Amino acid sequence: MKKGFLKYLFLLLGMLIISCDSDNIDWRKTFESDDTIPMGTYVIRKELHKIFPDSKITDIKKRTATFFTNSHLSDEQYFFINNSSWNMSDYTWDDIFSFVNQGGTAFVSTYSFNDIFKEKLEIQSDEIVPPPYYSDGVKMGVKLPDGEKYFVFDGRGKQNVYFSNYNPEYTEILGEVEIEKEKKPNFIKVYYGKGYLLLHTEPVAFTNYEMLKTNHYQYVTSVFSYLTNTDILWDNYRNAKRNKQETYTNQEKEDGGFFSSLSFIINNKNLRSAFLILLGLGLAFLIFNSKRRQRAQQVILPYANHTLDFTKTLAELYRYNSDHTAMTKYKVNYFLEQLRVNYNLSARETESDFSELLSAKTGVDEAFCRNLVSTLNQCKSREYFNQSEFMKIQSLIESLNHKIKLNGRKSAK
Repeated sequence: MKKGFLKYLFLLLGMLIISCDSDNIDWRKTFESDDTIPMGTYVIRKELHKIFPDSKITDIKKRTATFFTNSHLSDEQYFFINNSSWNMSDYTWDDIFSFVNQGGTAFVSTYSFNDIFKEKLEIQSDEIVPPPYYSDGVKMGVKLPDGEKYFVFDGRGKQNVYFSNYNPEYTEILGEVEIEKEKKPNFIKVYYGKGYLLLHTEPVAFTNYEMLKTNHYQYVTSVFSYLTNTDILWDNYRNAKRNKQETYTNQEKEDGGFFSSLSFIINNKNLRSAFLILLGLGLAFLIFNSKRRQRAQQVILPYANHTLDFTKTLAELYRYNSDHTAMTKYKVNYFLEQLRVNYNLSARETESDFSELLSAKTGVDEAFCRNLVSTLNQCKSREYFNQSEFMKIQSLIESLNHKIKLNGRKSAK
């Protein structure tokens, strides 16, 4: 008993050691609207209908290029929040620029802009490197009708990217980032064809981590104030998984990405620990219960009821036996006993008026009763009965019972 207890105690301690983790927070920058981790965009996606109450919001759940090819778009607003625009191919961005050129709007917040932005919009980006041990945070401002408003962000996750080059003829500066009193544009409006693009260089500002802080949501609403209440195309639904490989084959899924339950568990630190604990407990259960705790018990069946078989045996015995004397006497005695019980007729000696009494009490005609009583009187003097004689008596008794049932009187019992 004590040895078994120690086994389970050591197993429990081992599982607790495996499950101990000093950092349970996932700080990966996924920017995905289905992620509730700090660097996901679950909160802002859920709040979009409040920021744009008159807009219809559509999640792009398949390849972006496929969506723009198969959809009839006009003046919708396209949203892209990710760590890099390189996650999508150039021909996908060509479709987006074509959509903007025809009157649409695109909001793009990312750290890195690929070459197509430089070619079509003449923009370039760079990064401000703060000095060592800098802890005053990052200021990001937005130009509003009543003046520029600044918000202070901490340095977690920030890359401090700004636009180092742009064409002022069709570019308007809407916001700046300030570090060490150095201001650089990080939010611009670029006119392109009949529409325009709003380009932003700090996607972390739109994550769950920032949205749940005191007043950082006001920065987001200030940025979004340059957008209208037209319909929204939200391209942030499992974006990293969906854009990881754009040359999909027949494995492409309609929800926008490859999804494996097991790989999802393994890639998540907490789920992986729980999965390993579950496997360990299952293995321990198999090991400790591999030996039977008690021997197999013998199954004792109840005694069988052979009454019916015994009856069948006796019936067969009398059926094929030529001597029916005993059965005949049993049959006659049983019949007389039934008359005594049911009609109070004593037939120890069949008097001359017995047939009259039998007819009166049973309601059967007197001639039949006289014949039956005469046959019964003959049985008293006989010592042997064959099968035909037995069948004759049996037939008379059954006929009497049948007549009583049809036309006779009920018994006195």
